[in-house]
Amino acid sequence: KKSDDERSKISMNHNRRTAKLLKRRDYVAASVFSVVSLSWPQPSVAGETFTGMLDACNQGELVAEQAVPGAYEQSCMQLNQRTVPIRIVKPSQDSGGKPGLESKELILQQQGIGAGNTGLSVWNSSLLLVRLLQALQAQNPAYFSNLRSVVELGCGPGLASLCLSYMGASKVMATDGNPNVVRLARDNFLQQQIPPPGEITANELSWGVMDAIEYSETADLVIGSDLTYNAGSWRLLAEAMETVLKRNGSVLYVTLGHAGFNVNAELQGFLAVAEELGMAQVNPGDPTWPFPNDQSSDTPPSLTNLILRECLSPRELPIVQATGGVRAVVLQKKRYIASMRMK
Repeated sequence: KKSDDERSKISMNHNRRTAKLLKRRDYVAASVFSVVSLSWPQPSVAGETFTGMLDACNQGELVAEQAVPGAYEQSCMQLNQRTVPIRIVKPSQDSGGKPGLESKELILQQQGIGAGNTGLSVWNSSLLLVRLLQALQAQNPAYFSNLRSVVELGCGPGLASLCLSYMGASKVMATDGNPNVVRLARDNFLQQQIPPPGEITANELSWGVMDAIEYSETADLVIGSDLTYNAGSWRLLAEAMETVLKRNGSVLYVTLGHAGFNVNAELQGFLAVAEELGMAQVNPGDPTWPFPNDQSSDTPPSLTNLILRECLSPRELPIVQATGGVRAVVLQKKRYIASMRMK
């Protein structure tokens, strides 16, 4: 086995080689985002240099993507490691005390780009899901710490699962159908400098009832991002969600478009399939809405609007618009929704 020093030298050499590739690209890095009232520190302004690009990649910023044969890629995917800073609201230990903020840097290894390797890198949609989780936690610091079980479908390197574990969810299970992705996520969980406080695992799980039945009705919350781009997998994905979700659980899903895809048509197609299988979308103000409603507004904003309003910097917004936009939805089981409306 290689020593830590040897692995560090290999990583540095890889990033130097990547620098030569990135210097050829024209890119203006986006500034760091600000979520709700978390007061994120501002990095130095990034310019059209490799240093600026590297700063953007290691500040967890959204970057523009390019189409490649059979897939999409972005410059940050050429790095073998990404750093994503997060801010977690910690409930006060004292009665009546104010919640505190805790900063963390999540270190995530990546292992390639291109067709067949889409789950081995951090995507913009995953970053937006994590920002949305932080925004929701800022509104209700205790919500995620009260979750007993969370399942992430299509976990990739494990970014969102790690974030939820640090937020205090008792048990988080990251899943993916690709065994290489599962191994990568598991390695990323083990390499964090400060281990997450709860139980976090990475397991192989293909979508569909037959595979998901092992985890039937185990999840209070199911999360996922950028999973609906392939219409051929909609039914299997919806079956997996419906199977692992508890009777009163919720699905939190974020999807970000890609050039040539209609994100609205994509999501509406999936929602139609999910409805056939016994799930329905819920919105702020509905009796079963799982998250806090904005009391300052008669019409609480949708999660999509929350992302656009609170989770993007001005220089990141064009990146999202260029992909066709972003959507965020919450799904629940129809029988649970119906039972709550009867009360």
